[in-house]
Amino acid sequence: MKGLFYLFLPVVFWGCSGAQSPDTAYRPPAYRDSLDMAERYGPGRPDRYRRDTITDLTDARGKRQGWWIDLSEKHSGFIKEEAFYYENKIDGPYMARYENGITRVEGQYSKGEKAGEWQYYFEDGTKDKYERYENGKLIFSKSSTD
Repeated sequence: MKGLFYLFLPVVFWGCSGAQSPDTAYRPPAYRDSLDMAERYGPGRPDRYRRDTITDLTDARGKRQGWWIDLSEKHSGFIKEEAFYYENKIDGPYMARYENGITRVEGQYSKGEKAGEWQYYFEDGTKDKYERYENGKLIFSKSSTD
């Protein structure tokens, strides 16, 4: 029995000493940041979760579906832009922010076209412009300088 132990001991050490390549290096199964978002690493690109919602999904045809979130490259975890997609078209609430976190624009899309009220802001947070759309057409616009 003791001989069998010594026979397999080198195999155990040899298997444990192998260096990991960058492709197989350990990544945590999930990462959570201060914005209540998480990333899960798997085959292909990571899946992103925001609270209870999976974001940045494409269907089998490669079309965008659901919430899409664009994170800032300068500030880790900072949401620069978010929109809801259906059948690869923006359809629902849309919001974009300046790098300082102030809302730049917010509004609604319907089947890829602007709909309803849109509000634009300056970088200091003051209102810049208000627009109203019906059936994808601009019907009213008022600038703060008017």
